[in-house]
Amino acid sequence: MKTFTMSKNCFQHKWDMRLCDEFKAWKLLTFLCLFFLENNFNLSIQAQSTCAYNISLVSRTYNATENQTTFVWRVVNPNPGNGNNGTVQDLSHWGFSINQCPDPNDALNEESIVRAGTGSSPDPNTHSSLNVGLHVDNSQQCINTPVLKFNRGTSGSAPRYYSLVLHGNWGTGNLNAYYKSGSRTGCGLCTLAGMGVGCLMDCPQLTVNIISNMTQFPTNRTVGLSVNIGGGTSPATATWSSPTAGVSFNNTSSITPVATVAPGISSFTFNVNVTDANGCPGSATLTLSPTQLCPLTTPILGTPVAICPGTSTGTITVTNPQAGVTYQLLRNGVAFGAAVIYTSGNLSFTGLAVGTYSVRITFESCEPVTSATAVIAASNVPAPTFGTIGTLCPGATATLSATFPAGTTVTNVVWSGTGVSGTTFTAPAAGGMYTVNYSATVNGCPVTGSFTITVSTVPVPVFGTIGTLCPGATATLSATFPAGTTVTGVVWSGTGVSGTTFTAPAAGGVYTVNYSATVNGCPVTGSFTITVSTVPAPTFGMIGTLCPGATATLSATFPAGTTVTGVVWSGTGVSGTTFTAPAAGGVYTVNYSATVNGCPVTGSFTITVSTVPAPTFGTIGTLCPGATATLSATFPAGTTVTNVVWSGTGVTGNIFTAPAEVGNYTVNFSATVNGCVVTGTVMVSVANAPAITFNTIGTLCFGATATLSVTLPAGTTITNIIWSGTGVSGTTFTAPTIPGTYIVNFSAIVNGCPRTATRTITVASVLSPVFNNVGTLCPGVSVLLNAIFPEGTTVTNIIWSGTGVSGNTFTAPSTPGNYTINFSATVNGCPVTGSMTIIVAGTPASNFTLQVTSGSLCPGGGGSVILGLSGSQVGINYQLQLNGVNVGAAITGTGNAISFGAQSAAGSYSVVATVASTGTLCVSCPVTIGPLTVSPSTIPAPTFGTIGILCPGGTATLSASFPAGTTVTNVVWSGTGVSGTTFTAPAAGGSYTVNYSATVNGCPVTGSFTITVSTVPAPTFGMIGTLCPGATATLSATFSAGTTVTGVVWSGTGVSGTTFTAPAAGGVYTVNYSATVNGCPVTGSFTITVSTVPVPVFGTIGTLCPGATATLSATFPAGTTV
Repeated sequence: MKTFTMSKNCFQHKWDMRLCDEFKAWKLLTFLCLFFLENNFNLSIQAQSTCAYNISLVSRTYNATENQTTFVWRVVNPNPGNGNNGTVQDLSHWGFSINQCPDPNDALNEESIVRAGTGSSPDPNTHSSLNVGLHVDNSQQCINTPVLKFNRGTSGSAPRYYSLVLHGNWGTGNLNAYYKSGSRTGCGLCTLAGMGVGCLMDCPQLTVNIISNMTQFPTNRTVGLSVNIGGGTSPATATWSSPTAGVSFNNTSSITPVATVAPGISSFTFNVNVTDANGCPGSATLTLSPTQLCPLTTPILGTPVAICPGTSTGTITVTNPQAGVTYQLLRNGVAFGAAVIYTSGNLSFTGLAVGTYSVRITFESCEPVTSATAVIAASNVPAPTFGTIGTLCPGATATLSATFPAGTTVTNVVWSGTGVSGTTFTAPAAGGMYTVNYSATVNGCPVTGSFTITVSTVPVPVFGTIGTLCPGATATLSATFPAGTTVTGVVWSGTGVSGTTFTAPAAGGVYTVNYSATVNGCPVTGSFTITVSTVPAPTFGMIGTLCPGATATLSATFPAGTTVTGVVWSGTGVSGTTFTAPAAGGVYTVNYSATVNGCPVTGSFTITVSTVPAPTFGTIGTLCPGATATLSATFPAGTTVTNVVWSGTGVTGNIFTAPAEVGNYTVNFSATVNGCVVTGTVMVSVANAPAITFNTIGTLCFGATATLSVTLPAGTTITNIIWSGTGVSGTTFTAPTIPGTYIVNFSAIVNGCPRTATRTITVASVLSPVFNNVGTLCPGVSVLLNAIFPEGTTVTNIIWSGTGVSGNTFTAPSTPGNYTINFSATVNGCPVTGSMTIIVAGTPASNFTLQVTSGSLCPGGGGSVILGLSGSQVGINYQLQLNGVNVGAAITGTGNAISFGAQSAAGSYSVVATVASTGTLCVSCPVTIGPLTVSPSTIPAPTFGTIGILCPGGTATLSASFPAGTTVTNVVWSGTGVSGTTFTAPAAGGSYTVNYSATVNGCPVTGSFTITVSTVPAPTFGMIGTLCPGATATLSATFSAGTTVTGVVWSGTGVSGTTFTAPAAGGVYTVNYSATVNGCPVTGSFTITVSTVPVPVFGTIGTLCPGATATLSATFPAGTTV
C-alpha cells in the first residue's frame, strides 16, 4: 500500500491562495480521488493547523468515585454557507479513529463506552443521548477503518458540543478526526494533537505507612513516614506536603521522610503526590488523630465481689492503671462520681451499689478510651419464714420464731414492735392487728421482715353517767357495750354499793365503784367514781361598826372548789350584796341563803351602826381684808372628836385670814366624831376694800419725770396715802441715769382698812449700735449697711450718710481708699449716733490672652496641650480653671507671659486673676480671662483589607489603610490564627475576630473585623468487615447534613472507583480518600483487612492399579481453619 502525504489540506475551508485557487483546488480534488481509487491508496493527512470545522477538546475530567472519564469536544463552522465561494456547508456528522496503545487492551473499545451525547452547552449533564460504537462509516469515502461516529451535525455558526463518557481513567492522545458534510464540502480528515482519547491509564496507587514508634511521639514530636507505590511506570518522583500549619519535613521528595510536628498540634495530615515516568499522578493522604497519637491502654477491670442487696459496698478495681491518666467511673454509661488521676498503687472505686460499671480514661487531648463493663451483683439472701401465732386475748403471750433454709447462717436477731420483749409478744389491751418487726444478719447481710398478730377486741364497758349526789341520795349502776357483745358474770362492788344501787354516804367525797364481767370470752374489769357533794357552812365576811350612811359589801366564803349558786341576802339596810347603815344607831341582822355544791344552805349575822352628834360652830363677825379669826366647833360631852380639818379661801389651820376682796366666804369643817366622819360649813363676811388701780407710765429715758396716782371706785373712802421708792418724791418719779426696772411702793387707808401695793416703772437702756462687718470691697461692689442692737430693742428713724451711701446701701467708689459711714437713729425712744469705715481695693488688668502654645489631644483620652497667658502683672495671682474647676495651683504674675504647663483634658479653659493678699487686705477682686475651648484632634479610622471565606489552613495577609498623609506607627495584629500580618485559618470552622492596634497621628487607635473559616467536617467512612480475597465492598464516606462534597477520589491497592476488590494476598490494606468538602480539600484513609487464605497442599498419590484405593488429603499451614 502506498501513502501519499499532503502538506496542505485543500479540503479545508481556508484555502491557501498562494498555492491554488478555488478552481485549481476542485480539479486537484477530482484528480486525487481518481488516483487513490485506481491505486488503492490510503490517504494519511498530517496534523493541520486548520480544518473545515474548528474542533477542540473543551475538557477531560476523571471521576474517581465512578471511575469514569468524560471528554467534551466543541465543533464550530467558522464560515457557514452553501459550500461555494469559500463557505462551508453544515456538518452532517463527524467522528474519530482509534489510537494505538502499547498494550492493545488499553486502546478504546466498545466495552469501555458508557454513554455519548450532544448539546449546545459544554455541560455533558445537559446533553441529549447519542448511540455510538466502533464501526466503518460507509456514508463517506475519506476513511474506511472503524471509527467512533457522532451522528449529529452543526447548524450555521452555532457551536455544538459532543460528550463521550468512558469507564476507567483514560488519557489524551491525538484526535484523528474525520467529518462528513454536503456534496460541496464533502468529507475530510484532521489530526489534532492531544485532543483525542488516548490509552487507559494505570497510574500509581499509593499507601502511606508510619514507620516510627508513635508511643514516643509526645516526647520527640516526629513521625517517620514511607509511601508504597503500586502500579504506574518507574521511576516515580514523590512530593510531600501538609495542610496543617506547623508541620515540616526533613526531605519533601524522599520516599521515607521524617515529619516534625510543632507543639500544641493534636491532629494533622500528611499529603504525598507521586508522578510516574509517564507523568501519571497518584496521591495519598494520612491524617493522624489524637487517638492514634495517644499511648492509652484499654482499662481492664477486676471481677467485682457480690454485695448485700440495697447496700453500697461494692468495689471496681482497675488492674492495669497508667500513671498520669485520668480515670472516670461510669455507671450504665454515665459518669458516676469524681474523676481521679492515677499516680501509683491500687486504683479502686469503692462505695458502689449494684449495677453495671465501666471506666473511661482520658489523657490530655487523646480520645477517651472506655473499658468493658463489670457487673456488681447482689448476694443471695433468703427471706425468713415466721412461726404461726393465732388470735390472742389482751395480755396473753406468744413466743416469736423465724426459720431459714438449711445451711443459712443467722446472727444478731432482733424482734421489735408493740408488745414485743425479747422473743415474747404480750397482747396489748387494745384489740387489732399488731406488726412484729424482725431484723438479723443472714449470710452476712442485713435482713428485715415483719408479720402481724391479731389481738381480740374486748370493748371497755361504758358506765351509766351518775352526777354529783347530795349525801343520802341514791343512784342505779349500769354498764353498756357495743351491740353484739356477749357479757356474763357481772359483779358491782364498793362503798355504798348494794346490788346495782349506790347510796351516797354522809361524808362528801369521791367514791369508787368496781365492775367485773366476762366480755366476748375474755375477763374485763373496770371502775368509775361517783362524787358525793361536800356541803360546807358559809364563813361570813367581817364587817365592823359602821357609821350612819356607810356601806359594806356582804360576802360568804367556802373552801376552795365549792360550787355556790342562788345566793340571796336579806334584812334592814340590805340591797343585793350591799348593806347601807341606817341613820339610827343600833344592831342590825343580815340573813343568807344559797345552793352549795348543789345542796341548799342558810345562815345569818349582825352589823352594828354607830350614834354620831352634829357640831356647833363658834361665831365670827365681819372682817377687814387681811384681818384674822380663830375657827371652832363643839360637841356634847363625852363625844370623841379626832382628825379636825378646816378648809376654804383664807383658811390656814384653824385661822381664817380675810381676803382682799369683799364678800361672804364659806369655811368647811370635817372631823372624825365617835369614829365617824362628820362635815359642816360656817359663813364669814369680809368688808369691801377695792383693789388699787395705778395710772399708766411708759418707759422713760433717764432724767424724765412722771406723776404717780391711783384710782378707786366711786364712793370709796381713802386716806393716809404714802408713795416711796428710788426716784420717788411725793407723787413724782424722776428716771435715774441707770436703766432698769424700778419699784414704787403705795400705802393708804381704804374704807377703813389698810391697803398696800407696788408698781414698776421702766427706765430705757440707751444701747450703742454694732455695725455689720464689711470687708474690703472691689470698686462698684454694693453692700447693705446694718446696725445691730440686742433682741427686743426698738429702733426707729435710722439715717445712714457718707460718700457712696444711698439709703442703707454702700456702693464702693472707683477710687481705692477708706470711706467713713455715719449712723443716727432713735433707740428705745432715745437718740443714738455712730460711724464705721469701709475699705475699697483696686482690680487686676484683663487685657491678656489665654492660648494653646503647643500639643494636641487624642479622641477618647491621651495627648496633651501646653496652655499659656500672653502677659501678667506683678502682685496678681493667676488660677487656671477647666469647666469652672481649678486646675493646679495659682501662678503669681511676673510682668511677662506665663505658662500653665501640659493639660491632658478637653473642655473650656479660663484664667481667674486675683489680687494677691497684702497686709490686712483679704479681697481678691477677681477678673476672668477666656474662655478657651480645647478639643481632641480628629483621628481617621482604619479601613481593613477584604478577606473572603478561607479554608482551614489557608492564609491571608492582614492590612489596614488610612487617608493620605496619616502617620501610622506601632501596628500590632492579634487574635486566634494571627502571626505578624498573616492570618492562618484554624482547623475549626467559624468566625474569627482579628484585633488591630496602632498609633495614628500620635494617638492610640484600635479596631477589629472578622474572618470566616469554612467548617470542613471529617468524613465518616462506611464500616467494612474482614473480606475474603476477591470479595468486593462499596466504599462510602458520609458527612453531616448540609455538607457539600465534590471531586471525590478513592485510591489504594484494590480500589477501582467506589469499589474495593480484596487482593489475593491477605493483610491490611489502606484505602485513601480525597474530596472537596464545603469548597475545601479534605483527605483521609482507613484500612480494610483481607483474610489470609493459604493454598492447599495435596497429599501425594502415586500410580494406582485398577481397583486400588487411596486417601485424598489436603493440608494447610498450622492454625488454618478448614
